[in-house]
Amino acid sequence: MTLAQVCKTLHASTKTKDLLLKVLARFLNTRMPKPHLFIRDPSDYSSDELEGVLRRLNCPWNASCFAESKSIITPSEPEDNTTGFYYPPGGHWVLEAHNDGSVWYRNLQPNPFGASRNRLVPTPLNDALAGHHRATTHLSVDLPQPLFDVSPDQSCLSPTFTEFNLVVITTHIDPPDDQQRIVQIWRVEVLNNGAELALAERLVSFHEDPSGMAQYCTLFGSHIAYCVKFLFETYAIIVDWTTINETTARAMNYRRAYLCFQDPPKVSFACRCLESLTFSGWQIMYLLPRARLFLVYSSPVLAVCDLSAFPTSNSIPSLVQHDEIRGMSKLIWLRFGETCIATPLYPRFWILPSSTRLIFPSNDKLLGVIIHDENQAPEGFPGDHWVDLVTLVPESNLASITPGSSVSFGYRRGAFCDSNGVFHLLRYSWPDDEPDMKLPPAQESVVSSGIMGVRDLYLDEVSGRLILREADETLHVVDFL
Repeated sequence: MTLAQVCKTLHASTKTKDLLLKVLARFLNTRMPKPHLFIRDPSDYSSDELEGVLRRLNCPWNASCFAESKSIITPSEPEDNTTGFYYPPGGHWVLEAHNDGSVWYRNLQPNPFGASRNRLVPTPLNDALAGHHRATTHLSVDLPQPLFDVSPDQSCLSPTFTEFNLVVITTHIDPPDDQQRIVQIWRVEVLNNGAELALAERLVSFHEDPSGMAQYCTLFGSHIAYCVKFLFETYAIIVDWTTINETTARAMNYRRAYLCFQDPPKVSFACRCLESLTFSGWQIMYLLPRARLFLVYSSPVLAVCDLSAFPTSNSIPSLVQHDEIRGMSKLIWLRFGETCIATPLYPRFWILPSSTRLIFPSNDKLLGVIIHDENQAPEGFPGDHWVDLVTLVPESNLASITPGSSVSFGYRRGAFCDSNGVFHLLRYSWPDDEPDMKLPPAQESVVSSGIMGVRDLYLDEVSGRLILREADETLHVVDFL
């Protein structure tokens, strides 16, 4: 494509759609991890659209695109306030949780300006409770397994992104006599090339103990994990939702795997096991492939655990006894000394043929976590041959990230907003990248974007889209060319 800019013959040939499809497929399969999310079949793309995807993945992004950002005003409605936002992978929609327990969505594609709001999930509460407008909701999305499959055929593009699973945890705690916590998992269809979302079926719905404060949830495959905080301790609770039936759902009589966060941390280095960790700053919990759980604490501790070895109990969180969950949780890897200074709001990981990868900002650098696909734990502890920790961006490029900064990181590009309201675009590479992708870390700042008081942001690398939310709930969409 670079040569075509100066050669008419090559310019004509590179506009051939079949050629661009082959180039895109080879590039994605050899240079980018899974998942690759296309809400339209790439064969339906025009030559210019295919070329645009390749340029976004290869060329530097121009910060001047901030000047052309599109704003979406999302005013609150009387007694129907939004209590939370969630950005599903792809950058095409924003989900809004409302205080009556319902979930709505806005389509940001193809015309973000003035995107209308549509109800996606009705409230699970009865009319009386929903009318109190006191519900809190936590959301998480899981993508279909075929989108993560690594194909040996480099000419084969991933399946089109046509559906996803959505977990909705709704808690109603006021008044105390009507406390409820309901967990639902829905299969959501993507219709009309991403213009609409629609509920296809409810996969499961079950009641959970409403005691404590629900804080976070993550969904992958047959497992859902969520955190519940009590006065003196916090539990990470993992449930295989495929084992729940109608009887156990209403009685809350289903198996839960527990990890208790409490002081002091108890770790057995001899047998690579974990009994408990301090909660003095729990920050990230990701469910990962191969029945793994990735945990980040500001203790500072990083850990990768084996879900199959977690102690389980049928007891509800408020009544579970420590003796029931005292068994050790098998550690695949443990690392002390890395403090996560700013928490990405949305769990994101990438699948390569032989590893699973994550990114998070440490106290002085941007770290990449490479979890190798091994059949058994390596000899010795803490298992550095199983998990590698690599520096993607050094301290000099990350000095302006502070606790509470809004951050979002893709596989090779990232964005964050510092305490002064300045946006920073990052570019980085991994140590095992191919030579043509191994570029030195770069940073570009946007001093006067006109966007103030950013509460959160989401960056999608393939679509070249950055979504930002201001304190007044106004959404800004920046599309990089």
